[in-house]
Amino acid sequence: MVAAACLLLFAADPVKLAGEYDGTGTDVLGKPYTVQVKIRPDGDAYRVWWTAPDGQELVGVGLHTGRQLAVSWTGRATEGRVFVGLTVYQVRPDGTLVGRWTMFGARGVVRSETLRPAT
Repeated sequence: MVAAACLLLFAADPVKLAGEYDGTGTDVLGKPYTVQVKIRPDGDAYRVWWTAPDGQELVGVGLHTGRQLAVSWTGRATEGRVFVGLTVYQVRPDGTLVGRWTMFGARGVVRSETLRPAT
């Protein structure tokens, strides 16, 4: 009976991902960074935009399943290189997204990023 009640409560708590987020993370070299993120619904998927303080921008497309959001992304660095990567976020009950990410050319390095709803 308790398990059924928990399932009902979980199902009645829809995840709201669309919005603006303040992000922090660790780059491929292990240095901390900050980023502003926008998530918008796009049919059954999501569009995601990251903007760094230096103006660098990334754009991605995401799929939401259960308490996870997986986003593939791409962007262009200031020196013209193209970035392609993947981030998988765990969606916390408070709306925080806690992710692990990697990118093409990172040689297996996996880093973290946390997005908190902007206030």
